Amino acid sequence: MANYYEILQVESTASAAEIEAAWETLYNRWRHLVTHHDPRVAEEANRALRTLEQVRRTLTDQAKRAEYDASLNLGGLADPQALLQAVAPPPPPRQLEGAATAPQAATAWVCTACHTPNATGLLYCASCGRQIGRECPRCSKVIAVTAPYCSHCGADVQAALDEKQAARLRELQAKVAQEAAAIDLLRRASRLSFFASPWSEEQKLRGQLWRSSSSYRAAWVFGLSWVVVVLALAFADMVLSFVTAVAGVVVILFWTSAATTSAAESRIDVHQARISQLQDEIKRLQAGG
Repeated sequence: MANYYEILQVESTASAAEIEAAWETLYNRWRHLVTHHDPRVAEEANRALRTLEQVRRTLTDQAKRAEYDASLNLGGLADPQALLQAVAPPPPPRQLEGAATAPQAATAWVCTACHTPNATGLLYCASCGRQIGRECPRCSKVIAVTAPYCSHCGADVQAALDEKQAARLRELQAKVAQEAAAIDLLRRASRLSFFASPWSEEQKLRGQLWRSSSSYRAAWVFGLSWVVVVLALAFADMVLSFVTAVAGVVVILFWTSAATTSAAESRIDVHQARISQLQDEIKRLQAGG
């Protein structure tokens, strides 16, 4: 039956700092298993934490430790629910890729292609390059590619993957809807309307399209030149001036409309290309790719 020092794996003469460090390391290894998907593992983890709390209260208090040490010398050790002998140990710490130590057979990830034992935590077999690990879709920790549950957070891997894929599909569909709305607004803005409110979204966008077109400056030059011509003709013939002014306004209006429509169509092509890309990705996700 393990005593408190054996549970912490320290000598009975260990200092308070050594005991505290050993306790914290062991406590952190167990507390991650409290939310494990297997209720037996979760129960064992809770029992281990209760035992470790008892160990800490005893060995960090000088009076209680002296009394406990005396009981050990007398052979009167009370049972601290020697949990570490009764339950399976927590998962081993993740080994970094390229570590010099060889993996143990009991904890190694064996490649299904070449049957080579690999250190845990690797994504690909060091011998043949086949994938042996993957990231948990919930906690992003590396787990064995064949593991149905994450050994770190206890998540059901397939359920978490389905949830992540569904969230990605919703995100892509929302983007498609945004692109479609932008195309609809561009089409409405490209239509010439004399009665639309100047403060509407369509008219604001129409102004932006017109100012971004290549004909914007040319139209200003044309308009100013036309005003000069109209003023010059005003002295010669008022009727001719009026007709000329009306013709100039009509030309500018239709010129503006053509330039706005051209700019809108260019933007619509961009949005439609984005929609095609998003829909292709949606199809790949739905097909399981």
